[in-house]
Amino acid sequence: MLEFKIKFDDKEMFKEIRKQSAKLEVGFFEEDIYEEVDKPFYAPKGLRAKSNLNKPRRYAAHKAIPVAQVAASNEYGVPEHNQPPRPFMRDTIQKNRMQWRKLVQDNLPILMDVEKMAEQLGMKMVKDVRKTILNFMIPLNAPSTVKRKGFNKPLIDSEQMLESVKWKVNGR
Repeated sequence: MLEFKIKFDDKEMFKEIRKQSAKLEVGFFEEDIYEEVDKPFYAPKGLRAKSNLNKPRRYAAHKAIPVAQVAASNEYGVPEHNQPPRPFMRDTIQKNRMQWRKLVQDNLPILMDVEKMAEQLGMKMVKDVRKTILNFMIPLNAPSTVKRKGFNKPLIDSEQMLESVKWKVNGR
């Protein structure tokens, strides 16, 4: 959980903002199911042949698991499967928390609306997490993973985890 301490010079402004509250969640939610690729093959004609990264889009028999489980496995690793940790969420928080604090500090006194501020912060946080996922390179994929995927991009397979990073304010 992140908490920001913000100093208000204007006591009346502080009293007004203090009456408001908002809960912001950023991450992967239960309704998102990951279609795990068991036996990859490339897109037949007529289907979207390229992914957003201009890589061939793979299709296959699928096993549905929660995206949050995939994200947690990537974040913390799975030693019994020789999967190293790739801490994309922790790295994003460490790298961007001061920028996020500044965003709130600079804009909350202007907006005077905690819920709208949480929405802006949520959009920024999702953008930052997705950027980290796209740029994440170390540790590299194992040669067997590169062969299976057809490219060496840790944290990117079908791009479903990337696209599933979302934000919610007050459970909306």
